[in-house]
Amino acid sequence: MDTHLLNDIIRVFPHRMLSAALLCAAATLAAAAAECPALHQPSDVLVCALENHPDVRIARAGGAEGAAFESLARQRPNPELANQSVWGKNGPDRLQYSELHLTHTFELGGKRAARLDQAAGLASTKRAALLGVRERVYLETWLALLRLRQLRDEIGYLSATLGAYARIIERFRARPRLAPEQDVSLGLFEMAENDYRMKRTALEGERLVLAAELERALGRALPDAPELLPARRRTWPSLTASSAPVTGAAVKTAEAEVSVALAGERAAKGAAWPDLKLGPTFQSQRQGGQDLRAFGNNLSLVLPLYHRNGGGREAAGLALRRTEIAREAVILEARDQRSVWSARYQAAVAALGDSLSAASVADRDARKDRLFEQGLITVPLVLEAHRQRLEWTSGQHEAERVAAEALIRVRALDGRLFEEGL
Repeated sequence: MDTHLLNDIIRVFPHRMLSAALLCAAATLAAAAAECPALHQPSDVLVCALENHPDVRIARAGGAEGAAFESLARQRPNPELANQSVWGKNGPDRLQYSELHLTHTFELGGKRAARLDQAAGLASTKRAALLGVRERVYLETWLALLRLRQLRDEIGYLSATLGAYARIIERFRARPRLAPEQDVSLGLFEMAENDYRMKRTALEGERLVLAAELERALGRALPDAPELLPARRRTWPSLTASSAPVTGAAVKTAEAEVSVALAGERAAKGAAWPDLKLGPTFQSQRQGGQDLRAFGNNLSLVLPLYHRNGGGREAAGLALRRTEIAREAVILEARDQRSVWSARYQAAVAALGDSLSAASVADRDARKDRLFEQGLITVPLVLEAHRQRLEWTSGQHEAERVAAEALIRVRALDGRLFEEGL
């Protein structure tokens, strides 16, 4: 075969394979982004985000890359072909000498097994990274949906209150003259109206931000449908103290890094052993009218006289020790986080259980409005009642978000988030 043609094939073929692989990966990601089930309930939105979120798709592609690490590690060294040819003259006779060596490399010291273990560890880190991304997307998506429902309620209450204030202000302004008390009351309502408009504007801005985040996660705009937002929970599941080890994404990542470091230590020990290169040799010699052909073996072995990779083994051992310490720290932190989030969950659920019902608060609000219309309560009482209602709603929503986040985090730390959910 022509040497230039062979070089062209070797040079071009990997690039074409790489290009094809990249095109396939891009097509796969594009297809994944296009696939989304019909959205009928909050869980459908969650499933769509867990499939289509850009960070999930990137991490999933990284998982495929981790599988390629193992395929790469299984590869054995290619055989080597070496040739040496000499031409010349010895007096009147022409001289030609040629040697051909075919050498195969035998990896000693468990190098290939250590390489496979390293690749498996790297693949585990990719899978742990994907799990961590999916846990984060789950949390962000659910809290965004929950907050959108809360914003709908808060903006609705502010809009109703602003409508009531507008009617009251209009009645005050319709009078030919105002008594001093009425003039002060008008000013109070106008200030309250302005304050509530500012609050509503801020909440509407927050809603726009959340809608944009969900559109990025879903790959499409979230329909404006109340059934896609989680309803307010009447009951919350109980969390019990667990003696099982925490198995969240952070712990899995730390354990995978220990596996990689352990395999690296074995690889460093294997590097102390030289590779054995062995194969057949063919020799041809022609001088004058005489031809000589011979067959034999060739052997090559690095002599470890100066070192046996002592520095590499020491560095690998220190790296292993560092990852083991980091793993213990991550496990301890995960246990502490579970305790903290469990306590926060219990406190939030208890606060929600002890609070007034939304129906009771709405009834009191309606009764207050009727009393004001009848002139039985003063303006400051009305304004204070509305302020307290808004603060009560905000406090309820904050406790609800804390409870939901705590439940998600605890189940993620227990490794049961995608099995049990909320």
